[in-house]
Amino acid sequence: MTSSKIAIHLTQDPYPTSGSVRLPTTDGEASIYVITGNWYEAAAEDASGNLYTIYWCPDNMDDPDDCDWSTPAAIVSMCPWRDVTSSAVIDDINA
Repeated sequence: MTSSKIAIHLTQDPYPTSGSVRLPTTDGEASIYVITGNWYEAAAEDASGNLYTIYWCPDNMDDPDDCDWSTPAAIVSMCPWRDVTSSAVIDDINA
């Protein structure tokens, strides 16, 4: 059985931020995984208008060119709140 990935596109440019955010599981429960420190994030949506937040955690926050924008740390669906990193693909990386 082959499943296709959800194509999502950015609705804003990635921006640097910091703090702490707990990531959900694929079932929408709070997971043990937390992003802390500094990261980039951006809003995104799919063709149906579902909203997502994408997180990138580069080794060097001072050099955005050093970030692998095609490989985010996490992609989170906002409704329902769940991790979709393994089932979504960003179709317009131009950060």
